[in-house]
Amino acid sequence: MTTSKLRVGIGLIVILALAAAGLSGVLAADDTKAATEPAEKDVRYAMSFRANFAFQSDEPFVRGTFDDPDGFPGSDWGLPLSPSEAADLDERGRIRPLIQPAIEYALSKPDSGGMWFDQRQGGKALSRFTDDLAAHEAELAGLMPSGADWEVVLAEYSTAQLRSLQETITTDFAELVAAGIPVTQIVASARLNAVLVGLEEEQPEAETELRSRYGPAVSTELIGLTQDDACNRRDDCRPLMGGLKIRPQGSSAYFCSSAFQAEKNGVRMLVTAGHCVQDWGSGHVWENGADRFGTAANHTLPPPGTVSNPVNADADLGWIKTDAFESITPANTFIRTDEEDIKSFDHIATNNMQQEGDPVCRSGATTKWMCGLIINTAANKPNGEGHMISNVWVMNKDAEGGDSGGIVVERYEAPPHGEFAYRAAGVHVHSGNDQTCLSDPTKCRAWYSTAQDLEDLTQLVICRSSGC
Repeated sequence: MTTSKLRVGIGLIVILALAAAGLSGVLAADDTKAATEPAEKDVRYAMSFRANFAFQSDEPFVRGTFDDPDGFPGSDWGLPLSPSEAADLDERGRIRPLIQPAIEYALSKPDSGGMWFDQRQGGKALSRFTDDLAAHEAELAGLMPSGADWEVVLAEYSTAQLRSLQETITTDFAELVAAGIPVTQIVASARLNAVLVGLEEEQPEAETELRSRYGPAVSTELIGLTQDDACNRRDDCRPLMGGLKIRPQGSSAYFCSSAFQAEKNGVRMLVTAGHCVQDWGSGHVWENGADRFGTAANHTLPPPGTVSNPVNADADLGWIKTDAFESITPANTFIRTDEEDIKSFDHIATNNMQQEGDPVCRSGATTKWMCGLIINTAANKPNGEGHMISNVWVMNKDAEGGDSGGIVVERYEAPPHGEFAYRAAGVHVHSGNDQTCLSDPTKCRAWYSTAQDLEDLTQLVICRSSGC
């Protein structure tokens, strides 16, 4: 801070001196332009985020928001928003947890077709049922909070039917790939009331072929190539937290990200993606910057099969046993935008708290802080390394190499009214192809294994308080 003030002081002296020479106007104009010119990726992120929530998103307008810090100050979402836009998102966040009882009701019914949130309609909650819409609407009317916008719509297929079909197609993955259908994801979508089969490349006949095999409940979407996110900085940071850059000892290029601390039988762990741990093996030393912090303990991945015939895995999660001297507080924090922007979380978001259309944010070593929407839940996703990862959630903001293991969080209103906090939602494990995402932002994808699955599958307990 002292250095920054010194530079400002020196700059002011220079400008005053040049003003005496009649040159200050030119310098001030050029200096202002240089200081406010946003990075291209920041503009693209802001355009995409705004489109997700039905805010004005055309490029000239969005570029102007970066030049108007008074009208569009910074936000919790990682882009300039106006006070009214930020308040709009806060109101959606206030109402969202109040809708949870209605979600639990809807998802518990045998004729449920799932539910989702339409953020382009202000966060409207939509629930599907295959039968007796009037009766379900009457039940939901007593569960929905005042001020919530919601609707009951007809489902041709129940969630149970779609999940069963999803598993059938997943079982046939090797056969489909051998037949030339480039499958890269299988997911039951509540929003579309269909099983969506994601394709690595455009193949017009694929949907016809899949429907001939599995019936009319199948649709296809182009996702493009996907990539692993463990590759080649948030170094030198203690205490250990989410969003750090971590690397296996002895590696100069390969690195991953951290999600959160957890405990098992009183032993502290740092959670990351499972493939990061598997790639280097149990017992390998891991470092943050030049300092070791622990040794790899275990992961949820079985020995891999082949790319075309992958082995099933319940999740892509790994954990590193931290050294005894690393068990310092707080244990429930993560880096948001940078090392001066540290936040904590106090709960986890269970799987039922994460529905299509819910906003989520991710913190990773490479892309840092990005927010977007859940577009699929409980997808089955081949990771390109010989595993079919089941039950992964899909976010519509791509990640990059090194983000694997990064923390995914939900923002929610916590008592008292108007106070917002975070809860841990999951661990980033895979992302879409960077070039595909750049050329068409609607094709951006990132996949994560959930916090609930970590606790259910591993008996690890995520640290929810400063002392864990």
